[in-house]
Amino acid sequence: MADAQRAIRLVRAHASEWNLNPQQIGFMGFSAAGHLAASLATGYDKNLYTPREDEQGISARPDFVMLVYPVVTMQDAGVHAGSRDALLGKTPTPEQKYARSPEEHVDTSTPETFIVHADDDPSVSPANAVAFYSALQQAGVKAELHVFRDGGHGFGIAGADPLPAAGWPDLLAGWLDRIGALPDGHSLLEKTL
Repeated sequence: MADAQRAIRLVRAHASEWNLNPQQIGFMGFSAAGHLAASLATGYDKNLYTPREDEQGISARPDFVMLVYPVVTMQDAGVHAGSRDALLGKTPTPEQKYARSPEEHVDTSTPETFIVHADDDPSVSPANAVAFYSALQQAGVKAELHVFRDGGHGFGIAGADPLPAAGWPDLLAGWLDRIGALPDGHSLLEKTL
């Protein structure tokens, strides 16, 4: 989590040098890294490390987040047991489960989020994606959720073909266009269609 915070600060600090908009820095996570992305979206302001001098005053809040078949909850319902065991051990307390369940910490400052999952995911229940989306809705945070009937887990880009889940990169491109996260004059939609 400290590395994720630092990554956002690092990219934002070098945005002009790298020809990026410092107000359009996103974070994307797949599967277990989806938990990291959701945790960053809800815990970007936690003091987890001492920022270097050149990072002082730079926000670690991503402007938008993309979650692909994400592990989210550490609560019993919908949990990916292997992820929870790795993160919290075999016998986590209710307080630990709550603290490490990003859907429990969504508020109005949580970044806009794009989520994609498959209904037939045998590893990570789509309840994770739905729970985070529901929390975003309750907080009034704009979000987009796509749950494909077929896709399994780990479909990525090439692994989804020929299933409908293969269309998720185009959906993401359209979303990035709509939220203004692409450089002026560029449209991923035009490149993908």
